[in-house]
Amino acid sequence: MPKKIALLIGVSKYGEGIPPLSSALNDVEAMQRVLQNPSLGDFDQVEPLLNPTDSEMRRAIQKLFKQAAKDDLVLLFFSGHGITNDDGHLYLTTRITTKDDFEATAVDANFIQGQSNNCYAKRQVLILDACYSGAIAQGWKTKSVGVDIKKQLGAEGRVILTSSSATQTSFEQEGLPLSLYTQYLVEGIETGAADTDNDGNIHVQELHAYAKAKVQAVKPKMTPVIILDREGFNILLAHAPKNPEAEYRKLVEQYAQNGELSKLSYLILKPKRKTFKITDEKAEQIENEVLEPLRRRFANLESYKEAFVEVVEQKYSVDEHTRKILKDYQQDILDLRDEDIAPIELEIASAKKAEYRKQVQIQKQQEKEEYENSLRYYEQEFAKAVKVQYPLDEYVRNGLKQFQQSLGLNDEDVGRIEAPLLTRKQAEYQKQEQEEAKKQRQEQQSIQTISVKPTQQNNDLSSEKGIDYTRLRDLLKAGEWEEADKETLAVMLKTADREQKLWLDPESIKNFPSADLRTIDQLWVKYSDGRFGFSVQKRIWESVAQDYTKLGDIVGWRTYETVIQKNIVEYLENINKKLGFQEEAVTTMGAKWLHYTDLTFDIHAPEGHLPATLARGEGEHNDFGGGWVCVPGLLSRRDL
Repeated sequence: MPKKIALLIGVSKYGEGIPPLSSALNDVEAMQRVLQNPSLGDFDQVEPLLNPTDSEMRRAIQKLFKQAAKDDLVLLFFSGHGITNDDGHLYLTTRITTKDDFEATAVDANFIQGQSNNCYAKRQVLILDACYSGAIAQGWKTKSVGVDIKKQLGAEGRVILTSSSATQTSFEQEGLPLSLYTQYLVEGIETGAADTDNDGNIHVQELHAYAKAKVQAVKPKMTPVIILDREGFNILLAHAPKNPEAEYRKLVEQYAQNGELSKLSYLILKPKRKTFKITDEKAEQIENEVLEPLRRRFANLESYKEAFVEVVEQKYSVDEHTRKILKDYQQDILDLRDEDIAPIELEIASAKKAEYRKQVQIQKQQEKEEYENSLRYYEQEFAKAVKVQYPLDEYVRNGLKQFQQSLGLNDEDVGRIEAPLLTRKQAEYQKQEQEEAKKQRQEQQSIQTISVKPTQQNNDLSSEKGIDYTRLRDLLKAGEWEEADKETLAVMLKTADREQKLWLDPESIKNFPSADLRTIDQLWVKYSDGRFGFSVQKRIWESVAQDYTKLGDIVGWRTYETVIQKNIVEYLENINKKLGFQEEAVTTMGAKWLHYTDLTFDIHAPEGHLPATLARGEGEHNDFGGGWVCVPGLLSRRDL
């Protein structure tokens, strides 16, 4: 009479350097329960061996294979650590195996293969629910090492089931009594769910296929393997239970999807509970057992999704360092394959990409609006500048260039803004010149007929507005230069009807009567022996190419701390001008514009030093740096 005999080995404790396995002894107990059950495994002999030494394990293995007859079914089950040496040779650990002496204290796969080969039984099943670590050089490799099980344990008539070549974290289930592979081997037999062809029998290939599918539903990276000596070889391992609960479980297996049962499936399942005469409580227990691995897998997928969402929320483009952490979390903690997480990443990345593009578009629109606002601001300031002075001198041009750069405007856009304004201003300027020339011709023709108030000294104090220049003449004649300068401003304000304003603006300078302007200038030139006067300043102005800064240097409205500094500044200005650079940085180095009280009211002052009252700025700019507003317009008059 053929017998069915089994040896179930579980090792949960080890020597130094090898971590314990809490599930190994539970695995043995569960396998013993289903194999000994007359309605299921119906094994004649099932011997458990818990935490043996290496010699105890060898004796038990030798006994198992030695006692079997030709027609017997022999089953060897091992739950524990597997170790490979540096040559890839496999050892099964014992309770005395340590990290440093495993080859001496573990059971060599060659020993098992030898005993199996000497066995008469033609039907042999080896089940290894183990993880494999590699002893590489001085340390252990804890990742998968790709053990060649078929070469080391395979033979004719022998079927080998192995849980995986995965790491220890894939082997044990945290917080659960059984290792993952054994859990579903037992479940497949005990519930009859492994009987996929419904013939009432569970063959070894059916059992492995069921367990593998369940394992990979939870941990896709685990790859349970079955090794057959020849194609189609199959062994009847157990009988499937014939009971209502098993039938109900098969229906649940059939309808379960994505870790859930749909409302539609319950339209069938709930009536079936009554047909099979099982309680709602028992039915829900069966449903939870079937759905549990799928739910665990989807929980892992959800965990990865949450982590990935958090990463891309912080930074849309995932850098290499973060990607490495995600990969470790995916593989080592959640045990997910690349194909499992690819749809998750695609969904999230696509949504984030769309959001990112929208943000970029909004940002570009904001930048465009800000740029257009800057262009309008520049247009306003440029219009003010050409209204005050036209043509623009180099000093004003440099200031506008710096203003443009501070706004971040490119030359092309600025040119597009300036062109129409300059065109209109040029037309106005030409018209004004024509009108001015016509006016001067008329003045020349009528100058002899102008009514001039008589003076005590002479009749050279002509005025179109009837202004009395006697006091100005007398002050100049007496050499009272400061009082004469102040009187010059007073009579010019009176002539321009701006006595209340206390200062002249570009418009009043442009419209100042020619006869009065020449009278004031001739008085200054006459009584200073040609050193002072507007016409003297105009000659200097034209000699420096209408550069207000250089005019200030020559007539003494700017000063330097030392002569050396002055020479350095002049040298740098010449270089910058040749190279087309801006001058502001060097023209302010070591130099400053004088205030009115700093002037030299003396005949020995620099040529063109006086009159100076029109060059003085107003308010906080009460120095001669502000003279660029009025002086260029005055010195550009053709009637000087």
